[in-house]
Amino acid sequence: MRPTPHALKVLAVGAVASALLAGCSSSGGGTSDAKATDATIPNFTYGMKAIPATLDVANNYNSDDLPVTALVNQPLEVANLDGTFTPVLATKVSQPDDTTLVYDLRDDVTFSDGTPMTSADVVWTIGHLREKTTQTATELENFKTVEATGEHQVTITLAKPNPATRGSFAIISFVQEKAYGEKSGKDLGTAAAPPIGTGPYMIDSFSASKITLKRNPKLTGPKPAVDTFTMTTIADDNAGQLAMRSGELSGVRVSDGKSVPRWNKVQGAKVYSSPTLYLDYVTMNQTAKPFDDIHVRRAVAYATDRAGLLEANYGDQASAAVGMSPAQVDANVAPSKDALKDLVASLPDGQFSLADAKKELAQSAYPDGFTATFEYYSPQGKLVGVSLADNLKKIGVTLELKSRRLGDFIGDLFAGKRPEMGAFSIASVVADPSSWYQYLVGKDNPYNVAGYSTDATSAALEQINSSDPAERWKGVTTIETALANDVPYIALARPKYSFALGDGMTLTSAPDFMKLLSGLWVNDLKSTK
Repeated sequence: MRPTPHALKVLAVGAVASALLAGCSSSGGGTSDAKATDATIPNFTYGMKAIPATLDVANNYNSDDLPVTALVNQPLEVANLDGTFTPVLATKVSQPDDTTLVYDLRDDVTFSDGTPMTSADVVWTIGHLREKTTQTATELENFKTVEATGEHQVTITLAKPNPATRGSFAIISFVQEKAYGEKSGKDLGTAAAPPIGTGPYMIDSFSASKITLKRNPKLTGPKPAVDTFTMTTIADDNAGQLAMRSGELSGVRVSDGKSVPRWNKVQGAKVYSSPTLYLDYVTMNQTAKPFDDIHVRRAVAYATDRAGLLEANYGDQASAAVGMSPAQVDANVAPSKDALKDLVASLPDGQFSLADAKKELAQSAYPDGFTATFEYYSPQGKLVGVSLADNLKKIGVTLELKSRRLGDFIGDLFAGKRPEMGAFSIASVVADPSSWYQYLVGKDNPYNVAGYSTDATSAALEQINSSDPAERWKGVTTIETALANDVPYIALARPKYSFALGDGMTLTSAPDFMKLLSGLWVNDLKSTK
């Protein structure tokens, strides 16, 4: 799980807030409903915000780039949004006890250079991911030992039980060749030492402006329809729509949900919208004045026009957030659907009322108002700040907006500097509460932007990390109730992940978020010609 500007930037991914996740949806016009054929797709041009400097996930853990990485290096398995797993390079994963994971590997896999894949490659890959300077090291902090227990078996011992560890590892488990990795050193994954993998494609060319992939002749298993992938830069949705109309773009992630209607007007295009585990919210530093005052935080909550912001920021490409966790995260430990519904129903509904905001402020230590700084790093965050500043001004509060680069924002957090107030986004790649709540209430976690932690929430985190379903559910209800009562955060929206596909192609099954990140979506990509 990670903060994100609508990408799993550095760590880390909306789900519906009522019960279980809705399924993927698609829309489009023209010939987009044409049926799939077995014809080859000569070239697929994939749009990216920027060409990455490296495709080594250890040094580039970013959801914008993972779909490319996954076409070259395959993961051991894929963590699905419903809590299940799909095997890829592992044939089976067993857990004989709470602190042991055993990966049985396929014995028919070779890297694109012809080298057979063995457990030694997996052990080296994990060691590389755990290096202290990498972006993935924190994901594997719970790994105690990693050893090859057979030519095609790897056993991992955990430092302590944590139900989310397997899923957190799955999303970054792209296996690399040991000998090549050792030889490449710091250049691994860059244009100087392009990655060698077991995936359906291999690097043909790699520059600052373009990456070209060609088929991996050593691939075992189903062969995708696309002969060649070309990764190029697309500045924004407008540029993407123009490129798709002219046939210069085959597929791209939609960066602005409000642009989906315009994408649907591109002849033959089809937009697929998938639930994710993203959450956009407002954070208030409750360790310092004025937000250490509960009445101030409640006043801000009442002054937040969540319904208006949902429409203005996302159109129909997000759902309203009720509570601070995607429903699917909690659904995997809830004793029943009714129990989950009851929890959601018990949480505040996000009523917008300046009258109530004024009453709360009157009960605070700042009845005549105050001045605070609101930080943001995305267009959506800016709109939240503008809306809040306008509303709070009416009750005597001055909000000064400050634009930040995400990297600087995160750097401050790791330096122990929390913003007074701001717009923030987090995401999880694992639909499990133990992967989620630590970033909201973990006492020593830098991503706990509000600095919120109590003895009760600390104890609840321990419950969530246990293997007892009843205890885990108690932990979830304790934390959600505490967050609702103490208001360190204001949940705003759960954005969807949208992907636009050009004319002449279709996907045989709707691509959910994890399929796109893991590369499995390419097996569903077919020609309609």
